Amino acid sequence: MAWLGHRAHLDPMAVLEALESVAEIVCRTKGETLVAPHSLVSAVLEILREADETDDLALVRRAVALQDAFLPYDIYGMETLLDSASRN
Repeated sequence: MAWLGHRAHLDPMAVLEALESVAEIVCRTKGETLVAPHSLVSAVLEILREADETDDLALVRRAVALQDAFLPYDIYGMETLLDSASRN
């Protein structure tokens, strides 16, 4: 899944849809299905960057909802990465 962050950079909307499906599975399994957390974190960050650069309120809401869906599962690096991104 190392390609995920790169793909999110190229086509964040396509990856957003895929990660929304992943988030549903992760929530349903209470985080037991998480794999490749670094790729996941970088993909979410790319989607949040895209949302930050747009005036599309629906995209912003979806991106924040995606972030919020993964935060409870203590994905290594997610909070740190999001904190540092918010400062830039």
